Amino acid sequence: MKISELTTAQSYRDVLSQEFSRRKKRNPAYTLRAFSRDLGIAPPKLSEALRKKGGFSVKTAKQIAERLKLSPEESELFAALVEMEHGRSTEARVEACARASRLRAKASFPTLELELFRVIRDWYHFALLELTELKSFRSDPQWIARKLGIDSVRARRAVARLIQAKLLRKEPNGRLVQTDAFLAVPGGVSSNDVKAHHLQVLEKAGNALGSLPLGEREFSTVTMAFDSSRMEEARRELIEFKRKFCKDIQAGESKKDRVYCLAIQFFPVDQK
Repeated sequence: MKISELTTAQSYRDVLSQEFSRRKKRNPAYTLRAFSRDLGIAPPKLSEALRKKGGFSVKTAKQIAERLKLSPEESELFAALVEMEHGRSTEARVEACARASRLRAKASFPTLELELFRVIRDWYHFALLELTELKSFRSDPQWIARKLGIDSVRARRAVARLIQAKLLRKEPNGRLVQTDAFLAVPGGVSSNDVKAHHLQVLEKAGNALGSLPLGEREFSTVTMAFDSSRMEEARRELIEFKRKFCKDIQAGESKKDRVYCLAIQFFPVDQK
């Protein structure tokens, strides 16, 4: 199950229906009874839940999540989706709704492990992943190289690295497909690889400032006096803004034709 399915699902029923459909597609003989067996719940219980005639407890939700082999974060989100509808009190349902909202935002941007990030730290790996979302995308290294302004050797190697990292896969028809969306660069750690990545992005931003017309870019700055003891709070606010911006600006979008980069910097300009 992809993280994106959990973060976009309107209810836990959507998650179960999508998983059942996926299994039935792999095996047309797969039945709802077999699905309930695999989830460890009685068939009538599952049927009632899917028909909105019944539901699950949080304990059962966690058991189902374990059977679905969800990660701890995904399991917590699935349980929150269940409690949103079947919590024992209004307060419990409201709290579950708030918890699900926080978890959706967090799960929508899975952070790359630093070891993996070291392998794909160069900016064009992330751009290549997003390039696959364009309708005009072609799984041709030369086309990719031309679109990203890199040589074809780098393009081929980048494709190979992303496939090896399981961030990209090749379909039977040869098309390259991104396996997950919104991968976040590791934050809150001091790493030469992370620094190198951000320096590359800043260099790209400088080039864009000088070469792109105003209609294709947005650059602005604000300078303020600030209580530095609130830096962690500021970092959290900026992360939440970034996630909400990406989620809102791409909502319902079906005509993606360019790959953009959002870069935010917040740093002191005075000296201690």
